[in-house]
Amino acid sequence: MSDNRVPSVLMCVGKSFYTLHDMVEEYKDMGISKRIPVTSIPDGLVPMKSKLFVAHPDAIIRVTVDGKTLMDLAMDLVDEGLLTSDELYEITMMEQDFWFSDELKAEDEVPTPMLALAMAYSRSQFQGHYIGAYGVETCMGVVGYAYLDRIEYVVRDGEEELPEDLAHLEGEIELVNYDYED
Repeated sequence: MSDNRVPSVLMCVGKSFYTLHDMVEEYKDMGISKRIPVTSIPDGLVPMKSKLFVAHPDAIIRVTVDGKTLMDLAMDLVDEGLLTSDELYEITMMEQDFWFSDELKAEDEVPTPMLALAMAYSRSQFQGHYIGAYGVETCMGVVGYAYLDRIEYVVRDGEEELPEDLAHLEGEIELVNYDYED
């Protein structure tokens, strides 16, 4: 029996670099393009089969104050103009057990309604208020993924081939030379 599995890559995007909202909007506009450290490239990546999953530390929202729910928070975010009526409808359609449990884990892809709620929260001017009133906590979650369409190695000045520690990936990695503007 052959093993048809291909490795994928999971990258966590730090909130010091991107708010959740900014990250998701950039990926929608420009697609996902990430640099992976040479030491973190798994063997066997297959273009158009291997995936690059991206996670953010604010992708999952939890409410910890007794008597308060994510739906209460969602209604406040609607009042603030940060959630649309369509997004609110999608949130109401989610299974009720989901809102009262810790079923969603960091390695799970965040459902679209939860992501809309988390993105609205990330844009709110009243996060401090919500933390106090609702006990809002944010947690790491997978925001999405893209198939790796190619793997590039950025050639440094004077390089013409892959470094020795990547030679085993010859033919799988495209050598590129970028001119960066200061």
